[in-house]
Amino acid sequence: MTTIVGVLNKRAVAIAADSAVTVGDTHKVMNTGNKIFSLSKHAPVGVAIYGSASLMDTPWEVIIKGYRRELGRKKFLHLNEYVDDFLNYLRTHEFFAPSKSQSKYLTFQMARFLEICEEQANKRANYTSDAVQAVLDELNECKIKNQTNSDLFDDFREYGYDDFISFTREEIKKVIQKSKILHEDQHFDAFAESYYHYMLVANIRRGFESGLVFVGYGEEEIYPSLYNIVTTIGFEHKLQWRYGENTEIKNDGTTASITPFAQVETTQTVIRGINPTFYDIIANNFTSILNSFKKTIGGIARNNNDLPLAAQINSLNVKPLSKAFTQAMQEQFFEKYTRPLVNTIGHLGISDMANVAESLVALTSLVNRMSPKEESVGGPVDVAVISKGDGFIWIKRKHYFDPNLNSQFFNNYNDDQ
Repeated sequence: MTTIVGVLNKRAVAIAADSAVTVGDTHKVMNTGNKIFSLSKHAPVGVAIYGSASLMDTPWEVIIKGYRRELGRKKFLHLNEYVDDFLNYLRTHEFFAPSKSQSKYLTFQMARFLEICEEQANKRANYTSDAVQAVLDELNECKIKNQTNSDLFDDFREYGYDDFISFTREEIKKVIQKSKILHEDQHFDAFAESYYHYMLVANIRRGFESGLVFVGYGEEEIYPSLYNIVTTIGFEHKLQWRYGENTEIKNDGTTASITPFAQVETTQTVIRGINPTFYDIIANNFTSILNSFKKTIGGIARNNNDLPLAAQINSLNVKPLSKAFTQAMQEQFFEKYTRPLVNTIGHLGISDMANVAESLVALTSLVNRMSPKEESVGGPVDVAVISKGDGFIWIKRKHYFDPNLNSQFFNNYNDDQ
């Protein structure tokens, strides 16, 4: 896991990230990861990564630096054009994964999908008497649900079922063969159709997800922007990707923003003045109190032999009251806490913005260290700022080497293109 915080106002964007990297499926954490990179040597743009540190076995660091070299002196008018160009770079380079790796990760995703369906089928009433039918029912319901979902991956909108089967037939067979419930010859179509529609949908969380946070300016932009995309796997020149949270600083819109990624709870607590999960806790307790109050008043009415009134009281739906209370509370926190904080961010200078971003990452690391969970946020905090005039500037950056002993590195970096 990790935490990344972007702080934006009209002057610049500051971005900070920790250095913790979890190794594979183990609980071992290395505090040496690089998560912030300049995207161009000649334009004020950068990118940060969170989630999986690689795209189908190829480290993002390798991919990003390769893109930067290929980009050279080319510039775009808007930041989102850098995002589009980067995605095209991934497609034209086969996602830096040979067909064998693409097939492997596709098989992993299909196997996990079937595993989830079998777990859900186990909760069905007919599972004990007919496990096969229960799994088929689950697959069919999943297919029907996803068929009506219009939020699809852009790359796969025109990807037909016949094309999918032609490419994945052997992988589908392998997945079904490992199932203890389904049989390849009888249930191939049921599984394939269900997974096909699941595969197209963008708003479903999957394994191997990587987040990329693009920050900076296009040539025509005087204020910074932030674009977040989430990627999973790719095959046949198509990538599972979707936009996440995006921010554009404008005169007539958002003038300042604090945007966290990955482990966001601590930063959101600072921004909102309350841990976001507490809203649900408060709402549930408030609903419970209203129900108890309703029961008490209904009991008084019954004791006074006013049975019609007691029935009316007992039939009251308190959920709208609870929802209105929670919404009013959120609005009060926003007006009295979040809005003044964001207004202050809008007036900060560049160095103060960098301090805010770094402090929020460090605070997340501290909270993480104090919790009994795995310390998945930690290590040195890297901080960079990007402004229209000065470009990409490192405020704090760790090196795996001593800069004083490696002057040739900086000479080569500056001479390159």
